[in-house]
Amino acid sequence: MARVHLLVTALLAVVLGLLSTAVIAQVPPDWRAGVEQGNILFTLDEPLDPLRMTYVGNGYAATVVTTDTMYAVGVFNGFNSSSTRARIPSTVAISVTNAEHTGSALDMVNGVYYRRSRYQQCLACAVIDIEQKWYAHRSLASLLVHEIQVNVTSRPANSTEVVTLSLSNNQGANSKDIGFSTVTAPVHGATAWHGQVFAAEESDSLPQQVAVCFSTLPQSISFHVGKVDPSKGPLKYYYLTAIRTSLDSPNSVVDACNDWTTGNQLTTVRPPQQDLFALHVAEWDRVWRSGIEVGGRLELARAINSSLYYLLSSVRPVQTDAKFPIAAYSLSPGSLSTDGYNGHSFWDAETWMYPSLLLFHPQLAYNVLDYRYQRIQPARAKATAYGYQGTMFPWESAFTGYEVCPWAPGSQREQHITGDIGLAVSQYWRVTKDTEWLKTVGFPLISGIAQFWSSRATLNKTTGLYGILGVVGPDEYATGIDGSGINDNAYTNAIVVDCLNFAIEAAGILGAVPPAQWKTVANNMFYPFDYQLQYHPEYQGYVRGQTIKQADTIMLGYPIMYPMNATVRRNDLEYYQTVTDLNGPAMTWGMLSLGYVELQDYSTAAKYFNQSYQYNINLPFFAWMETPNGGCNHFLTGAGGFLQGVWAGYGGVRINSNSLSFTPHLPEGTTYIKYRQMNYLGNKVTVFYNASLISFTLDETPNGAPALVIVDSKGTKQRLVLNKAVSVRLASTPTTIQL
Repeated sequence: MARVHLLVTALLAVVLGLLSTAVIAQVPPDWRAGVEQGNILFTLDEPLDPLRMTYVGNGYAATVVTTDTMYAVGVFNGFNSSSTRARIPSTVAISVTNAEHTGSALDMVNGVYYRRSRYQQCLACAVIDIEQKWYAHRSLASLLVHEIQVNVTSRPANSTEVVTLSLSNNQGANSKDIGFSTVTAPVHGATAWHGQVFAAEESDSLPQQVAVCFSTLPQSISFHVGKVDPSKGPLKYYYLTAIRTSLDSPNSVVDACNDWTTGNQLTTVRPPQQDLFALHVAEWDRVWRSGIEVGGRLELARAINSSLYYLLSSVRPVQTDAKFPIAAYSLSPGSLSTDGYNGHSFWDAETWMYPSLLLFHPQLAYNVLDYRYQRIQPARAKATAYGYQGTMFPWESAFTGYEVCPWAPGSQREQHITGDIGLAVSQYWRVTKDTEWLKTVGFPLISGIAQFWSSRATLNKTTGLYGILGVVGPDEYATGIDGSGINDNAYTNAIVVDCLNFAIEAAGILGAVPPAQWKTVANNMFYPFDYQLQYHPEYQGYVRGQTIKQADTIMLGYPIMYPMNATVRRNDLEYYQTVTDLNGPAMTWGMLSLGYVELQDYSTAAKYFNQSYQYNINLPFFAWMETPNGGCNHFLTGAGGFLQGVWAGYGGVRINSNSLSFTPHLPEGTTYIKYRQMNYLGNKVTVFYNASLISFTLDETPNGAPALVIVDSKGTKQRLVLNKAVSVRLASTPTTIQL
């Protein structure tokens, strides 16, 4: 079986390479450099299947291009477990129906989707080239923009031809989630809708209202070919959509139409470097200052860039503008562009997507935890309802923070989500050392989590050890008899201890006295372990050979970093790889790869690293799917697991109490990796490594940020100075950034 997978992986790599070579030869010259750098994904065959199509988004609004649906962050319809992300019929799925498609591209660096087409009425007639752009404006969050540029490429002398380009929009059926009606738009040239969701999430919450103000789409565009002046550039037509909701506006129709007006005014700004599109591109440029580069493997560079692009397109910083406040929202497995998993937030956010944001975009990582903090009261209420203390976070959370999971074993027993949030809290502190945040956000979260676990733990009076009984771990195939849960899931017990220990540490930092029970439980936790076979059973009573859904026990090594020797770590990896469902979620394979990199078993690591993305991306736009056979589309959880395989796996990056450590190794076929502007203690550091050395360059150090030193494997220290690289030879032991 292993040989079959190696062969399939190799064939996939060859196919991806051949496709890259074949497609590049047909790329228009102005896109070629971006395609060759892995920044632009190009196709001659625009997919009709939404599973293969790309999306544009800005963390407030998103749409899978050409589909009949748009979504706005935080808007859900349905009571309690019926809650689902609310569909808005699309106003930007615009097509030029009488032109012939010539090529499409996703420009990930600039956050734009392009479609190019050509119109020619007869052999002797003018040649008209058309370029359509879709983008969710990165700085003007409410705007989804569709732009059509028309070039008269050639024309007969003294042409009297009138060209008519036919337009249509794929609006689809009426929304089943929002009762829209057309209202009078307070601006000329726009149509306005207003509606509210049919059912609020909780009985005491108000139904959310949504307003859409959008350009009225004509049936066609007509112009006289002979009157077009090529020296003035292409003809441009803008079709803007502004979305506002009652979550950010007391008068959503007026505010949406004001935003629409602002956007339209910016389309005519001169110079063009300050127009609507330029502002969008400039904001994406700021976002992409942090990222990951890889040399020598174009398909890998594309996979990395697309994974980052999709992740970044579904989240944005908190916006405190009084006229347009945007609160903190988390991430969903199916991105903001779909209703996959109903648009809810799970452990996927903190465990799989958040770590990459933390190191490269900490202001976005902040959102993920602030979303939990803002919903701490429902978590306390859930703990109380179950007879526990502290905060018990829901397995699935939507807008209110109350449990909305429709699956009983999840809603009742996948309690490791509370530990996953706790681990994310400790990671944020270790990367930022933001004492004010720890005091106001971090400690309220982690102390409530510690209270929950200390009240949740059950003492075995015979052994004197504590256990966590009746749970479901990450392996959702193991739900116990009639969904009653399993006892002492290794992952859950380990993350409980991690949370308790950090809560004790945080209390000390803030001068608080932690309850003695926290330490008692942490120091006396039971861990399933088979001394004869030297491995960790998934839970107490686990029978060897049982198929598991996804990574579970192997995550003791990472991200929990539970101490174990290399033999046990290898035994865990080698056993669980044989019983993991091959049609399970994508992120498992990245965790296996990461573990084998730790053990310096690079051939096995390469196998699982390739499997972590090559089986689960849909060409041509590297759109993630949950499993090789489908599942949730635009699956950000898989993208997050894959990205951790790049920096935590091959980069060997570990977030420690007082340092970032690196033990890097190059993925097969690559020549270098660069982590642009990683964030540590407020500093931005670019890390580069190849087969022989690793270098660190301090790019930015804001006022108040502490000075950093690089400590190599021999203990030699070198201070980081702005814009000056510090290089050290690679070794099998870590190089660290620290104070």
